Amino acid sequence: MLRADGRRLARRRGIVAVLTTAMTLATILAFTAPARSVGHVAVGRALRSRDLSAFDSRARGAAVAPGARATLARVALARRLGTQGVIQSDPVTGTLRMVGRLDGYLTGPSADAASAVEMGFVSRHLAAFGLTKADLRTFHLRQDYVDIAGTHHVSWTQSKRGVAVFHNGLRANVTEDGRLVSLTGSPVHAIRIASVTPRIVADAAIRSARTDADAVTAGGTSSDSATLVLFPTGRGVRLAWRTLTWPSTQQLVLSVVDATTGSVLYRQSLTSDATGTATAWEFYPSDLVPVGASSANPVSFPVDDGTRLKGANAYVWADVNDNNLPDAGEEIPAVSGSDWSKAAVLDTTTSAQNCSTARPCTWDATVPFSWETNMAQNAAQVMYYLNKYHDHLASVPYGFTAAAGNFEGGDPVLGNALDGADTDNGLPDDQHFNNANMSTPPDGQPPTMQMFLFHADQGLATLPSANGGDDAEVIYHEYTHGLSNRLVVFPDGTSALTTQQANSMGEGWSDWYAEDFLNNQGFKPDTATVGDVVIGAITFSGVLRTQPVDCPVGTNPACPGTNGSGPGGYTYGDFGDIVGGPEVHSDGEIWLETLWQIRQTLGAAT
Repeated sequence: MLRADGRRLARRRGIVAVLTTAMTLATILAFTAPARSVGHVAVGRALRSRDLSAFDSRARGAAVAPGARATLARVALARRLGTQGVIQSDPVTGTLRMVGRLDGYLTGPSADAASAVEMGFVSRHLAAFGLTKADLRTFHLRQDYVDIAGTHHVSWTQSKRGVAVFHNGLRANVTEDGRLVSLTGSPVHAIRIASVTPRIVADAAIRSARTDADAVTAGGTSSDSATLVLFPTGRGVRLAWRTLTWPSTQQLVLSVVDATTGSVLYRQSLTSDATGTATAWEFYPSDLVPVGASSANPVSFPVDDGTRLKGANAYVWADVNDNNLPDAGEEIPAVSGSDWSKAAVLDTTTSAQNCSTARPCTWDATVPFSWETNMAQNAAQVMYYLNKYHDHLASVPYGFTAAAGNFEGGDPVLGNALDGADTDNGLPDDQHFNNANMSTPPDGQPPTMQMFLFHADQGLATLPSANGGDDAEVIYHEYTHGLSNRLVVFPDGTSALTTQQANSMGEGWSDWYAEDFLNNQGFKPDTATVGDVVIGAITFSGVLRTQPVDCPVGTNPACPGTNGSGPGGYTYGDFGDIVGGPEVHSDGEIWLETLWQIRQTLGAAT
């Protein structure tokens, strides 16, 4: 038994190592160019909130060319790193944005602190980085956390006259024995700013950001905020306001607003589409029994506050009016006098709404307020999933802990169950069904997860009248967006998943992590039969992705592909062609199928 467990742990660590490498690659990709087209990150392909494209005013500027001194130093550094060395320059700053090696480490073992290892390398190669000794005084250590494998993740921000530089700085990964793995960050050289007094106030900057994002509501919200930053451009830094705004209750947007003119310089969506007890199901309110189990009985779990579903890792309420606030009647007590899960009203016979034993319905899409019957059960279910997945990611071999930026303590996940269920006289309006999302601000600020009702719709005729918050697959997918948006970051801690390719990888990771966990529990078995692992099998009736997860490269009847890609498992050559153009969910299937094949290979080898 110990040997078998050891083999499984070794396999898990191997898979996590692959994912860690992929996340490092995504960080590199995020710095490749100013983002031009990044969509709303959500679990569904059909998006119902405004698709805010990313914007960076610097994309129109000419690239900053390095001087002769920096060029010669970079040639020398490239020779030292060898043929597998990677050196990339940032067109906005002219400094290095990435240094690494595909075949090893940048430095040997060291007993020095990880931060000293990083800065020692930079100091020895100042000319190559495009920096001077004076620039080193602008750096401030923001974070040095150690992951579960012993690797240090070190971030340095820059500032001048007390105002931080937006995004840029330095990030490094240093092994437990002090070897430098890689450096990213695009540091800014010769920061100069004439004044740190803005001409427009914070409220004006927030209004400008909300107007730019086509805000649904007038004015601002109590959650909107603004902080002064220095915005790097090809001609130095500009004083600006970094704002976080909610232009609608379903989308969190980061913007940079010029502190002199009020114009928007940058825009990035941050939305990726024990005193009481409660009960919940492990996968979905049904009689589905996992492989190796004798029953699918609900489980009980503790809740810190018996009057509501609030704990250290999550706070859940039924946000039926979608104002992102727990209003009267929306709080769900931890104990209601009945076993919600066992008492859940499940419809398995209404064929007109695609209800069946395999995909039971939990509400009637033709009857206003029918969702109230299972409202308490669903909120408790969301609470359980959030806590269960939190513990899963915090454990070996993942190590998504508080130090790594997970969601607990001061920034638990705010779970909005039944989001917008009562926005059309007891029914969800056109913006509040068949979707789910996760909005993830930087560490220290609570993320918001919104779960919607589902029903058959034009183009999605086979969907049952279900609830996304009842489906573990949906919640685990969205929660993983929080994981990736907290780990793949700029030096200032903001998500660096800002390009088409990086966001596609994020979608693939979210699918993979969800399927992997459910497979481990026996709910989504992967047998020798190709095509038996399907994303969104219940709530999305199996039509969420273009083909099964376990599709190998090559022709197979279970893997039809698409007209743009051709049949069989996807390869990188299919990027941008799967649905006739770049789309993060379909392009994410490339990464998903690749990672699943690696998972199968590593599993077969143990």
